[in-house]
Amino acid sequence: SAIVDGASRFMIFRRIVLPMAKGGIAATAVLCFIFSWTEFLFALTLTTTSLKTVPVVSSTFVTSIGTAWGNMAALGAASIIPAFIFILLVQKHLVRGLTMGSLKQ
Repeated sequence: SAIVDGASRFMIFRRIVLPMAKGGIAATAVLCFIFSWTEFLFALTLTTTSLKTVPVVSSTFVTSIGTAWGNMAALGAASIIPAFIFILLVQKHLVRGLTMGSLKQ
């Protein structure tokens, strides 16, 4: 019906397809962020010592002498903050996109 009203293909994509796909895009963004944030194996084997990620640094607190639980807890609490902020920013789009198909307007 948008073509009958004179909309171009780009207009159809921008005004119809993207708003309906916003929830799926937000869910994919959250999952990609979380999976890349917690990736351990590739970060351990492919990065240098100056570019360690949070999971790799947290594994260095476990040694043969013992485990530095305080340092590990502090790093864990600090590493949650960026993911929490990102999910809070995306939450509005995620909820709106998931409920868009179920509501009549």
